[in-house]
Amino acid sequence: MKSFVRFDGMCWPNPLDPNEIEWKLRHGEPTREELLQAASFLGAYKQLLRDSQKVVIYKIKKIKEHQCD
Repeated sequence: MKSFVRFDGMCWPNPLDPNEIEWKLRHGEPTREELLQAASFLGAYKQLLRDSQKVVIYKIKKIKEHQCD
């Protein structure tokens, strides 16, 4: 299982991932790849806050569709 969901050029955390990156960032020793994933998640989240409600709903739907890929 991937720790992230990717679509439309964005990277989102996979809520079903058993190796939660948040825990590693807070308590572990994240790898360079995990730090880059976290930076992508932050960038996507910042964009989500700028988006219209219609676009936010679309993105959430896409995350749910792809979280098990």
